[in-house]
Amino acid sequence: MLTMLLILYIPTPLLRRYTDSRCVMDFSFPWIQTTAFLNYIVYSWVVFEYFVPVLVMLISHAWVIHIIKKSQSSRHSDSSQNVESSLQIKRTVIHLVITTAIMSCQQAILHSFECISQILIICEVVVYTYGTSIEQMGTILILFGCSSNPCILIFSTSTLRRYLLSLIKGKRQKMSSIETYGQTEYNQH
Repeated sequence: MLTMLLILYIPTPLLRRYTDSRCVMDFSFPWIQTTAFLNYIVYSWVVFEYFVPVLVMLISHAWVIHIIKKSQSSRHSDSSQNVESSLQIKRTVIHLVITTAIMSCQQAILHSFECISQILIICEVVVYTYGTSIEQMGTILILFGCSSNPCILIFSTSTLRRYLLSLIKGKRQKMSSIETYGQTEYNQH
């Protein structure tokens, strides 16, 4: 994480300048070659901000699935009467695979717009203009992807879904009891 912070985030703010109430990149430093720096920023951003997280997500979920299957096979060799628990573990693995696939595809698809537009800009196929709809669309898609990950986890994991429903039910009961208490106090006066 520290390496990603140093590679991705530290260079860019050092080059920010405010001119006429607008934030602009200032490449007037003699030790910076503009095109090389932009290429570095865009391609390192693509690798470390998009591909690495997807790979980490896939590898960590694959490792969890491997551990679950390994524990299932050792338990299965101990007693063959655990057909029910074996089916439950198989369902859990299937749900985990589906969740992993959805989250990985969602991140790759929603972030790809920003990646492609940045690469097209540095290859001078598209001219970058501040505040355009292309710039805003990339940000909107990334924000949508980040905010949809918790929803994907909640709706695809029955334990989290039950916990959320019980939490909402508890809050609703608490609110209705407060409302009932407030009405009885009002009626007594």
